[in-house]
Amino acid sequence: MAGSVQKRPALDGIKVVEFAHVIAGPLAGTLMADLGADVVHVEDPGAGDPGRTMGPSKNGAHLWWKVSGRNKRSVTIDLRNAEGQELAHDLVRWADVVITNVRVNTLDRWGLDWETLHRVNPRLVMLQITGNGANTSARNDPGFGKVGEARSGVVNVTGFPDGPPVHTGFSHADSVTALMGAYAISAALVRRGTPTSKVSGSISHSSRASSASSSGRSFSTTSSVSCPSALATNWPSHRGRSSTPISAPTRSGSPSPPGRRGR
Repeated sequence: MAGSVQKRPALDGIKVVEFAHVIAGPLAGTLMADLGADVVHVEDPGAGDPGRTMGPSKNGAHLWWKVSGRNKRSVTIDLRNAEGQELAHDLVRWADVVITNVRVNTLDRWGLDWETLHRVNPRLVMLQITGNGANTSARNDPGFGKVGEARSGVVNVTGFPDGPPVHTGFSHADSVTALMGAYAISAALVRRGTPTSKVSGSISHSSRASSASSSGRSFSTTSSVSCPSALATNWPSHRGRSSTPISAPTRSGSPSPPGRRGR
């Protein structure tokens, strides 16, 4: 018995539902699935997740999806009608965690806002990723990872002193936001077992987790908040200096990786 318990993945038994698409939301679920969580990815009927057709392909298979969709089950639900919304609520009752990355007003319209889902499942942990924060005046504006990278300052420490800021060659903001989101969910699941704990938080690409009770909780975060957390080792280098990066192999003053100077 002891040997079998030791072999169980860290998140074995945790059930996750994703009402999310493309990268930031689904990648958070993927990271949890890698650790043994049972993840159900909800897609729109017909076209499915846009991520299925993005990025490079080989032999007719889109490679991004083969990576980001790993270790999950997918279902299609039309969240625009009452029947689909009731099916979604059935999944929420089953789940420990819900992950979303659609606009706030869309969640309200579909009955997937935190207040509604908390009533459906009081022990639920919810990660809400938005472009501009879940409680701001811009909460219903579209959001993109590259915009979050620019706002965070990460592109200002990338490139060369004699050139413009340079975006990384991958979805940096989406990936970091997903990582921070999975990290926050894991912490919330630990705290959920403490009856007296009442925690609300904001990790702002934008993800939301706020507590409305001593059990379930909701978190919100954005890429423009997640990205700076990955820049912590750069802060001491720029403290007290002007916004103009120092002359160095790269704008951050760190050694430049081999390859092209930029794009």
